[in-house]
Amino acid sequence: MKLKNAAISFDNLCKKKYKLIVAKKRKEYNIDLLFKRNQFYHLIGIQHLKDINLDYKDKNKFFKDVINNKINMETLSGSSFFVDSRIEDRIEIIQDLEKYLDSDDLKFRKYIPDYSFSKIDADYILIKINDSTYCNIFAKEEKILNFYCLNSCNKNNNFIQHSYPLAVIYKKKINLKTKDAIVFIDNRRVFK
Repeated sequence: MKLKNAAISFDNLCKKKYKLIVAKKRKEYNIDLLFKRNQFYHLIGIQHLKDINLDYKDKNKFFKDVINNKINMETLSGSSFFVDSRIEDRIEIIQDLEKYLDSDDLKFRKYIPDYSFSKIDADYILIKINDSTYCNIFAKEEKILNFYCLNSCNKNNNFIQHSYPLAVIYKKKINLKTKDAIVFIDNRRVFK
């Protein structure tokens, strides 16, 4: 059920958008963070499970198969790469993702890719610290569509040194269907 619960939580996020303004040295960056069901496959690390046949061309179909109980934790744990790829950690992050994004203590940082350290290609890293465990969530700009989406997540504390802090001066969550919104932070006037 853990995998399906993560998929249901992520599906709920796909109906929302986060609008953020982050700043450093009086320079502001606008970030619209959206979620797509086809991201779920990569976010939970299925690409690392090379010894089981889960190479889906249609990532949306993988998502539906998880929701419909055709793929479960037992399927994934059959891989010899399951533990080393920390799939359970990734699933836990995705399951709690909305709670992390809503949190006041989520750290927002500009990511400085160091490909000798990690192959993650991202623009920003969001860090939530739980009981001295760092939950890292990476976001990358979709330049053509002009929004940001998540492209990776893990539990590791090494990414702090590969990023620099940004102040979140505005954070709003918008329901894409109803247009209802919750403003969590609005320090735009204080920052000016």
